[in-house]
Amino acid sequence: MAIVTGQTWEAEIPHEPGEKITFRRLSWKEWAKAIEVRQTAELENLSRISGDVLNTLKDIPRAESVSIESKYDKGVVLRAGIVNWTYAGKVNPENIDALDEVTADWAFEQVVATLKPRTDTEQKNG
Repeated sequence: MAIVTGQTWEAEIPHEPGEKITFRRLSWKEWAKAIEVRQTAELENLSRISGDVLNTLKDIPRAESVSIESKYDKGVVLRAGIVNWTYAGKVNPENIDALDEVTADWAFEQVVATLKPRTDTEQKNG
């Protein structure tokens, strides 16, 4: 479906049996915001680096491909993508930011996975 409003799914957290998070698909505008925030942070970091270090970095070979996950700000994606969970605390920006790193990484991967093309098998299985 082209309109992602209301598209949600629930996933059990693999490293916390019995705990679940409900996610929602992000719109193109939310993905664009996640890219913008990530790029702004990278530019701010680069502005703090001295000229000598920048010249050295220019000479380092670049990777042929960049992972899809590295394009987006994790905080923006998680705050927009998490809509409910089985944890005791409410879903709000402060509690989302308080997730442990393992859970935040897993949740981020769940939302980013909606951008990856589905395999033939996944398309056949719905």
